[in-house]
Amino acid sequence: MNLRIDNWSGKWAAEKIRSHEKVTAVSVLSSNIIQVSRESGEELKIATMSSNRVNAEAIEALLKKTGDVDFVVNIPKDAYIVGDTFALADERNFGFGGVGDLFAALNSKSVRTYLSSEFAFVLRSIRQHSKVVNVVRLDNRRLLIERRGLEPVSVLILNDYELTADHVRVGIERYGEFQTIVRSNPNSRVTMAASTVADESGIRIFDWSEFLRELNREWKWKKLS
Repeated sequence: MNLRIDNWSGKWAAEKIRSHEKVTAVSVLSSNIIQVSRESGEELKIATMSSNRVNAEAIEALLKKTGDVDFVVNIPKDAYIVGDTFALADERNFGFGGVGDLFAALNSKSVRTYLSSEFAFVLRSIRQHSKVVNVVRLDNRRLLIERRGLEPVSVLILNDYELTADHVRVGIERYGEFQTIVRSNPNSRVTMAASTVADESGIRIFDWSEFLRELNREWKWKKLS
């Protein structure tokens, strides 16, 4: 049997989770699977992995070794997550995220349906918009929003308190094509340099309320190629 290169991740995650206030016991079942008991008496099966890029194929390979799980945790903090990962998690009914997400999920009623507070707000708000017919997660920060009677819009969601030129440049380099940056943090501010870099790339930066208004209109700025 081939060993995974992240076969250390189960033990590593177990040590981290033992400090969680709602966790009463943690057992390492195998190199990539741990069992967690919560105060409620519920026992959870958590699959562990460590990859800088995650897609559905990688998750499927992990689940072939672990079987059905309640949550899949990926350890690298800044990993790139392909959108089909989230689609698979919805289809197979398990939670997915990083270590911080797992800690938050352990505080929630159901770890299987966990969604970060930021994206729970983002997705709920967009899906409730009267012009929106579908929302597709392209990756961990981009959404494709399909609209009724209007062309779709690809957006990058950022929640930095101060949006700088570097944030814009890294967003373009890391996530590729999108038409606008939307600030999910209501207290965020945009530096002049960030606005300049975005303008040079043909990208608009909107706060949340501005963006919801723009969804009602024909998109006047950068078009999807």
